[in-house]
Parts: sequence; structure tokens; C-alpha cells
Amino acid sequence: METGLADEVRIVFQTHRRRYGSRRIRAELKERAYKAGRHKIRKLLKEQGLKAIQSPRRFTAADLFISMDGPI
Repeated sequence: METGLADEVRIVFQTHRRRYGSRRIRAELKERAYKAGRHKIRKLLKEQGLKAIQSPRRFTAADLFISMDGPI
């Protein structure tokens, strides 16, 4: 069963263009009636060398206020 779960983890990961981490993959697999914890999925991702792409950090309101304090 573990090989089937590992295959499903890889399929979900690739279907969502490497954007899903262990929490989102777990939620997706739960909808597909697979029972696995987040740490198990994290382990399977690591064993397969899969790592989610993280989007770059965006500006926050504090960053904007700091830039507005300077001379115009």
C-alpha cells in the first residue's frame, strides 16, 4: 500500500505544478479516501526528492509605510 500512497503523493504534487506541500496534499488525499498523516506524506515527499516551490515574499503594509516616510 505504501507504494500506492507514494505514487498518489507524486501525482497530486505534479498535478498542482509543485505548489502543494504536505498539508495540502494530505487534504487532497483525504478527499480521495486515502488515510495518511501529514508527517507520513512529508516523509514520502522527502524520499522522492520532491520539494514545493514557495512564492517570493510580497510587500506588507509596513514596507509601504517605511518607503513613504522618506522625501518625495
